[in-house]
Amino acid sequence: MQVFFIAEDHGVDFLAKQIRMTGRAYPLFDIAQLILQKPERHSVTFSIKKKPDGTPVQSLFSCALDDTLWLSEDDAVRYVLDRHFTTFYQAERTKIDPPKGVYTFVAQCGLSGIILGPPNYHDYQNQLRRGPRGEVFAHAFDAFKARVRIVKDEESSKSGSTSRAGKPSSTA
Repeated sequence: MQVFFIAEDHGVDFLAKQIRMTGRAYPLFDIAQLILQKPERHSVTFSIKKKPDGTPVQSLFSCALDDTLWLSEDDAVRYVLDRHFTTFYQAERTKIDPPKGVYTFVAQCGLSGIILGPPNYHDYQNQLRRGPRGEVFAHAFDAFKARVRIVKDEESSKSGSTSRAGKPSSTA
């Protein structure tokens, strides 16, 4: 990727007038710093380098909502969902009945001790991907999953323990 800082004519003209009025000599790096200090004095252009066959060496992704740039599509998508989710979707929470049945064992986060729910529950995989705090994550998922332990004692699988949502573990 290449980054170009281009001095704006209007900003440079104003800076030149200022220098003329003071009669002071400035080193080149000080002038560059004066230009970069204010956004109205310069613009920034990003471009990608291409291989001889025309394919990009490094892809560059732009969020059209706020003009942020990203080096990977996954990071760009994650950013858009985190920052601009409500622009496209309206979250709606619906209370549902807890799962029915007797669960002889439950999965428990090895770090926080929070009950994630019974592994044979139909929504268990989604809860596992959300992690103990309820946020979706991808980077450390394997490390988190390796720390999940299956608890078979009756005390953890009864209503005495709480799940991530603060409900009895049988409702996780």
